[in-house]
Amino acid sequence: MLSQSSLFWDELYALFSLSWPSLISVWSVIGVGLVDSVVVGRFSTTALAAIAYGDVVMEFTLMIVLQGFNIGLRALCSQAFGAREFHLVGQYVQMSIVGISILCLPLGCIWVSIGWMLQFAHAEEEVVQYASQYGRISV
Repeated sequence: MLSQSSLFWDELYALFSLSWPSLISVWSVIGVGLVDSVVVGRFSTTALAAIAYGDVVMEFTLMIVLQGFNIGLRALCSQAFGAREFHLVGQYVQMSIVGISILCLPLGCIWVSIGWMLQFAHAEEEVVQYASQYGRISV
């Protein structure tokens, strides 16, 4: 009979084995944001404000789209894999890739219009200009 401690470490190992790619992905996104902030912050506080505003819009739109597809894809793929319908797993992944690709166009339009959104929010003109450039470059 296995002890509670042994079961705990086995489960922890299994959890870490499954989650390390997501962990690295999240750390990478945080790292890119940190590097952007450090580099741009040395340029000017106005540019740093523009990057911050731009990141809010871009991260918000990305999280909605990607998390929605991710959660749906996990549920569908898990069911198909459990039913040993492996061809369905591939079809679901392909449909998800196509769906995300189609949604890139409206996301790009949102990112390009960051300046307009900031003007509507009465941000400083220089911040609006920097944020517009950042949005266009990020597309």
